[in-house]
Amino acid sequence: MKSLQNLLNDNRLMSLTVPYGWLMIKNNLFDVDLDWLNELEHTNNDDYFMLMEFYFKYNVFNAYFNFVNNGIISKYEGINLYVYSYTIVENDKIIRLEYDVDLSINTKRTRKGNVDLSSVHSYGKRFLTFDDVKNALNRLMIMVSFDIEKMLQNNDFSKFETLLERNDLV
Repeated sequence: MKSLQNLLNDNRLMSLTVPYGWLMIKNNLFDVDLDWLNELEHTNNDDYFMLMEFYFKYNVFNAYFNFVNNGIISKYEGINLYVYSYTIVENDKIIRLEYDVDLSINTKRTRKGNVDLSSVHSYGKRFLTFDDVKNALNRLMIMVSFDIEKMLQNNDFSKFETLLERNDLV
């Protein structure tokens, strides 16, 4: 698939500052030229379909942060960070990609591994540009590594909103 190879060779994958403790599960955040993508739809529909389905639709990024307490990695507590991508189309042309960033903090699970929903704290926001998503992901990962881990240790999330505001994430 020549189109996919071109995309990968152009080094358009989002580069992130990833602090210690994060596990990158999926990163399909490509900064793509929308004119190229629109042209591809008309010249090679199969390549276009594959690129859109695998790299530009819905869940395009997933990272996980394990909570460590006294040097022991918790099986029940952790933080998930997701990015979902949506194409905005006008007159049969993609005019932009929009991104939803979701962060969920699971502070407790039952013995069977199910999430206790009373202990989930979440954050979500839509971003309209690739650079805004990149900046938000970098700030969220750093914030988790330094600030939210303290909240987890104390099981006190009363300042979660303040922390998001301080990092320009609301």
